[in-house]
Parts: sequence; structure tokens; C-alpha cells
Amino acid sequence: MNYTLSINCAHCAKTCVTLIGIGLLGVAPVANARVTQINIIETEAPTFGGASFGSVGQYERIEGTITGEVDPKDPLNAVIVDIDRAPKNTNGTVGYTATFQILRPIDLNKGNHRVIFELPNRGRTNVLGIFNDSQTANTTTSPGDPGNAFLMNQGYTIVEGAWDTSAQGAGLFTVQFPIATRKDGSTITGPATEEFVIDVGATPASEPLTYPAATADKSKAFLTVRENYGDMPQPVPVNGWDYTDTTMLNAVKLTSGNFGGPGSFGPTALYEFTYIAKQPVVVGLGFASLRDLATFLRNAKTDDNGVANPLFGDVRAIYTVCSSQPCRTTRDFVLFGFNEAEHSQQNALNGQHLDHEKVFDGMLNWKGGGSGIFMNYRFAQPGRTHRQHIARWTPEIQFPFADVEHFRPGYREIRQPARPLPANIHLPQNLRSQLGKRILGQSQLRFDDRWPGE
Repeated sequence: MNYTLSINCAHCAKTCVTLIGIGLLGVAPVANARVTQINIIETEAPTFGGASFGSVGQYERIEGTITGEVDPKDPLNAVIVDIDRAPKNTNGTVGYTATFQILRPIDLNKGNHRVIFELPNRGRTNVLGIFNDSQTANTTTSPGDPGNAFLMNQGYTIVEGAWDTSAQGAGLFTVQFPIATRKDGSTITGPATEEFVIDVGATPASEPLTYPAATADKSKAFLTVRENYGDMPQPVPVNGWDYTDTTMLNAVKLTSGNFGGPGSFGPTALYEFTYIAKQPVVVGLGFASLRDLATFLRNAKTDDNGVANPLFGDVRAIYTVCSSQPCRTTRDFVLFGFNEAEHSQQNALNGQHLDHEKVFDGMLNWKGGGSGIFMNYRFAQPGRTHRQHIARWTPEIQFPFADVEHFRPGYREIRQPARPLPANIHLPQNLRSQLGKRILGQSQLRFDDRWPGE
């Protein structure tokens, strides 16, 4: 079941959740993912200032972190770039941590037993604004404003699951993923490009690098600047820029003064800094952290230490919600096969596992269009997004553009009979149409199962 709608209003998302829910009253499957530890940091009961929501009653807020482990030899995980080069636990798995939040009815029996699972946008949430017209978003320390209480009155549980390495800072949903190394343990280095967009009125003293430079030798890097993307880049002389320090090598500055200030190229300048980076993070683990948290909440009774799953026995269906950047993540999540739960028997409801267990039953994709995300790559930068002026070089608008059966060498087939696919609702936006990302909502493509000549 795959719905494609051309709607440009966030409020229509309320109807979409109802549509996804029809016919998806699934029974909880029996496998569970490899979340090894759930750490409850804070529980606030009741939350939302003690407000009560119709027959559902009061809600509570649960904040915490998960620790997970991924088997790099499992085919479902082997697709993660550099997973084989990440540090291993004693049992051969790769570990990670991620923050989460649960907003649930205090009495789960009064809820509707369905989860709205939000992927935060660069660590920030949108779910209460999208569905409840809330003016204050939930954070890692606050439930936010319930607004018109649309979700609460219907008894939904809301889950926030961190996935994005670019999200850093207080109140944001963040992750900790390992750094890949060479087989002998030495540091991995390689080319990387950073783009600095200097907005009108902004005069930053320096610009950060996603990954530190491998060397302070300025001959191994170069900086260019231009007014518009279509202009010819102008090299900045080697004496016109420098690293902000000679040890960390994680930011650059102009020697003439601030970016956008007097003596610089001027406001709205577009800088590109190409250099030799080091210490690539295994960013693709973000797909696994989403998969494993959702599957744990659906199936597990406890973690490895006996800490109870806050939603054990309650979850009948899980629907993802996102806005823009994380919706591009959900597209690649499905493309690379992460909507199939990792095969595990630990804490399963009846001691068995179910092949091809579905992780998410439905996905509401608002503003993701037909794009993917710069995530499952070495030296990835998931915070980047295409615009007319910026980030045109990042791997985002690329085949396949639509959720259809296809075959292409080098790509995982996204529609195989054995692969569990979620029901999808796609909500485009005018900006995404202008950027050419709306092909998913405007085209119904058909692909032969082989390239010509094969």
C-alpha cells in the first residue's frame, strides 16, 4: 500500500496518520533487535503540567539513552560503510549509543497502542508542531507544548530516536558512533570538502570542519570563493586563510578578518574548502540505531541488565514521522534494507525469531521528495541538503527516485517479495518541486529488471 499525495500543508499530516493506521493494526512480531542496554535518565509523571487528555488521561515523559551492538557480518548490517573497520566489542560486534524520548499515556491500556516514531531534524523535533499546532517543541529535557492535543487525545505514544551525527548541543537528540580505522589500527585519511555559506549580516570568525584535517600542511588543502554557485570559483591565496590552531585542525579562518566582514568576499559568499581529512565516523550506524530502537520497543521485555522496556507488550504498529532532512534518511533506510529487523532471539516474546520482520509499519514523508541523504559514505555529512545555491555536490538527488521495483548493479533491490516495506505517504512542498525533488510525487516510473544488453 503506497499513497502519493501532492499536498503542501503540514496540517494535512493529521489525516495522513489516520490513513496509514487503517489496515495496519498489526500484531507484534516475535524477534527483537540488539539494544543491549536502556538507561532511563529521567521520568516525569505526569508531564505536560499535569494535563489530562480525554479518555486517555495523563501522559508521562521518559528520557534516556540506548546502547546497541551491531553484528558487522550480518548481511543486514554489512551494507553500512566502514562497519568492518569500526572497533569491535569482545563478542565481535560494533557498539553505539543514542538518546531517546518517550511521551506515553501513563495508563498504556487507555492508549491506542500505536507509536508515532519521529526522526529529529538535526537533533530538533517537529512532531508536536506538525500534528498538534504546538508553539513549543519537545527537547531532551522538556515535553514541549501539547498544543491542541490531537495526538494525545487519540492515545498515541510519541518516540524520538536519535540518528544524526551532525546534531550536537544541549537539548538535542544526539548519537555516539565509533571512528573507523585501518585494519592495522592506524588512522584513515582521505579527501573531503566543506562548504561555508555566509548569510547576509553574518560575520563568523571561523568555520568548523566536520572532520579534522590530517595535516597542518596548507599545501594539502585549498579554499575557493564565489558569489553564486554558477560562477567560477576564485582561489583564496594560501596566505589568505589558516587553521584556527595547529593541533586540533578542526576549523579554518580568513587571515584578513571575519568571513563576511570588511576585506572578505562579502555577504552571501559561497566558500569551498577541500582538504585531507582523518578519523571518519561510521555515520551509517544511524540507520541501525533507528531500526534497533524501534524493534526493541516493539518486542523486548527487558534489556540485557533486566531493565524493563517502557513499551513492552503495548506496541501494535509503529509509524515514522519526519520533516525534510530525516525524510531523506527514511528513503535510504528502506533502500538499504533497514526496515527488516536484525535476526535475534534475545527477549523475544515466545523465544523464536521471525525472518523479514518489519521495523516500521508506515512512513509519513513530508518534504523528503525523491532524495536520499549524504550519510552512508566515508566522511559523510548528513546535515547537508541541496539548494539552488548550496550543497550541489553532495550525493542526494540520485537514483532511485521512486519506491518502485527496479534493478541496478551496485544497489540493493528495494522491492523484493521477502523484504518488508512500509506503507508510505509522501507530502511534497513547493521548494522541493523547485529543486527537482518532487519526481516521486509526479512520476510513476517502470524499470526493466535488466539493463539493455544484459
